[in-house]
Formats: sequence, structure tokens, C-alpha cells
Amino acid sequence: MNIAVICENSTEYGRRLADGIGSYAQGKRDWKLRWYNLGTAFEDMVLSDCNGIIARIVDDVAANSLGRMPIPVVDVLCLRERPGFIAAMPDNDAIGRVAARHLLSRHYPAFAFIGYRGILFSSKRLEGFKSELKRNGHEPAEYALELANRRQEIFSAKTGHFRNMRHLKAWLAALPRPVAIFTANDYLAVNILRVASEIGIAVPGEMAILGVDNDRFACAFAETQISSIDPNHFGVGFAAARMLDAAMRKVPDAKNHPAFLVKPKGIMERVSTGHHAVSPDWFASLLDWIDESIGKTISTADLVERAGLSTATVCTTFAKRLGISPLKYITKIKMETAQRLLKDGDLMVKEVAARVGYNSPIRFSIAYSNFWGFPPRKTQS
Repeated sequence: MNIAVICENSTEYGRRLADGIGSYAQGKRDWKLRWYNLGTAFEDMVLSDCNGIIARIVDDVAANSLGRMPIPVVDVLCLRERPGFIAAMPDNDAIGRVAARHLLSRHYPAFAFIGYRGILFSSKRLEGFKSELKRNGHEPAEYALELANRRQEIFSAKTGHFRNMRHLKAWLAALPRPVAIFTANDYLAVNILRVASEIGIAVPGEMAILGVDNDRFACAFAETQISSIDPNHFGVGFAAARMLDAAMRKVPDAKNHPAFLVKPKGIMERVSTGHHAVSPDWFASLLDWIDESIGKTISTADLVERAGLSTATVCTTFAKRLGISPLKYITKIKMETAQRLLKDGDLMVKEVAARVGYNSPIRFSIAYSNFWGFPPRKTQS
């Protein structure tokens, strides 16, 4: 079985997708994977002897060429709904909801979304983002970019220039502050950070920025490290390979096939969303300090000492601003962090316990079960 994979290997997205495909292929001794970099001309691809194709279909030219192939093709980009193709992609609505919940937890009073006009994954992420914000009484501002170069702006993690930059700068400058911005991908996040810096907007103090793809190079080496959602590209690749395997054994009829949606892994928090936009300033600083000290045991007395105020003032402010006591808030942050670490799957329960300030894995498991209603190991399964 010759399997063609058409994707870029210059981004973390592409490499993780390839990892997922390769992981599934390990159990298929008759599979031979053949890699073609995105952008390779179709006349330079040897596809005539292929039994199946997994591709990031970037435009109608690619779709038409692949659609004529008498073999199953799995689209792992899904810029548009394309009848006749099998599809596997991140659950973009869920990504938008995850973004909204995270930015709401930073207590910003205003929100915005920046994405691409006419691009399916962008519009779906906006839908989820808006829906979750509306449930909490917020309506985000929206800005849609026209793509000057679709391949570069969707797939490149490098900074570049958008068309009509003057209009974008004016729009950003006019947003109420502080404001939390969700961008359709990390490429946009890096560029919005650059524009904010040029017009003197402090990130994260006046503006939080959250991207998607968790491109660790782009996010970590930005002027301010950028928080990002991991869409689980490994899972998309694995699902695409599994769907292709099934299709090659029994080719489905060429009608609309609903895309298989892969749930996001969660958020990698970095500096760009590392601030709580609440007043008074001492309270915002206190919440920031709790985030930074998540691996320690924190008591109400520690908060009072840190704030330099009375116990009554600290507890009353927590009740008025957040509706819970300081200790309940600390437990909430620890348990949410623990759940994210467990879902990542890279750490054992005892390691997660230590990361969130529990010396005893047993005490951690009890606290986790009391908070979520199920034990830590169930989160990992």
C-alpha cells in the first residue's frame, strides 16, 4: 500500500500531523508512506501507483486535481466543505469555546477575535468563541483579514505584513482596554503582538493575546511569549490515517462525508495571557502571583502577607470580585491546571500532583475527585 502525504514539514503543525500518521502506520506493515511538501507541483508527484492520499488541500486547484484521483483522499485542512472528500480536522468550535473560557478566567472586560474571511476553520473558531462569550454576557469585536498569500499567512509561523495595515492598527487602537484577543492561529497572534508593540499597547497588561496551533518556536521566541491552544494535530493525523485505511478497504460513495472532529488538547499558557485584568491593582497582582505559585502550598495567610492588607479586606475582595473564598479560588486554579496536565498525557499522576503543590499523590487524588467528581486516572483515559 503506497500512501501519499501532502503537507508542509516547516511548521510544528505539519510535523505533529506526520507523527500521528506515522504512529498509525507503524501497525501497518504493508503501508509505505511517501511525503510531498505542500507546494510541490502535482506534475512532480508520483501518485499513479498510490492506494490512498492524505493531504492539506489548500485551494481549488489542489481539490480538482485530487478529486480526479480514483482512490480515497482525506483532507486534513478543510478550508472549505468539499463534497466527495473524507475529512479529519480539529474541532474548531470547541477550540473557540476553550479560548473564551480561558480569556474569561483572566477577567478581561472586553474581547475581540481576529481571523480570516471565508476560511472555514477561522469562522468555526469564531462561532465557538462568540457562543461561549454570549453565555457569559459578552459580545466580541471582530476583524476579518483578506489573505494576500493564502499559503504564507495560514501556514507560515514567520512574521510578515498584512494588507491594509493602517486600518488594522486603527482598529486595534480603538478597542476598549484592557481587552483580550483571540486569533485564528499563531501566525496572526505573532503579527498582532508586533502591531500592538508598534502602537504602544502593553501585552498582557492592556491586551491579552491567545493563538492556536501551539507552534512552540513562534510562540516562545516572540517578543512576548504567546499563549496558544494545542488543537491536537497528532490526533488529526492519526484519525486521518485510520479513516484512509477504512476507505481503502471499502471505498465510500462520493457524497458528503461529515468531517471527523478531533478535540483540542488544551492551552499552553505563556506570558501573553498571564495577567488578570481586575481592579484594584493589588488584587490583580495577587491573582497573577497565585498563577506563578501554583506549585506551592498557598494559604489565606500567604495572600494577606503578599497583599499587605487585612484578612477581611482580602477575603471580601475575593467574594465581591470572584464570588468565592481565597482557598476555593486557589483550589479551582490548581485543579484546572492539574486537569490540563493530565489531558496532555505526558506526566504521571504523582508528577502532576507535585506540579500543583501536593506532596502526597493520595491527598491530590482525593482533592481532584472531590472537585471534578472523578479520579485523576479517569482524566487520562
